[in-house]
Amino acid sequence: MCRGVAPILIGQQPAGAAEQHSNKSAEFSVGDYQDLWVDCGFSVLATFDTTAKTLDVGSTFSGSGALGQECLDASSDFIIDYRDTHGNAQRFEALANSTGHIKATNVASNVKVTPHVMYERCNPDTNPTCTGTVVTAPN
Repeated sequence: MCRGVAPILIGQQPAGAAEQHSNKSAEFSVGDYQDLWVDCGFSVLATFDTTAKTLDVGSTFSGSGALGQECLDASSDFIIDYRDTHGNAQRFEALANSTGHIKATNVASNVKVTPHVMYERCNPDTNPTCTGTVVTAPN
């Protein structure tokens, strides 16, 4: 069994900061081009600092099975929806590799983080989809 985990790197918050956290995970079975199947995991942690008006988002991929490395050859298309400090709806999109860390500023409320995970070594002929989605909202 091969197991790989990429760490989440999020800096410390100042004392007295009001934070709201949300952590979501999902498991996917992925078939590669050699017809080997692996179980892949994806986690996203979102921390909304209501004092500093910032949002930190970190992601990790993990894998086990015959070739767990397939799970680490992945990327995430993050879509972050929120209201800014002026009350305007905002959308921020970013592409991250296997270890993602994204920071948004001027965030006031209604935070929703939607990463769409894409497994690069996934064989679309053996899988109905080579992607997955996890939604989290630290409100």
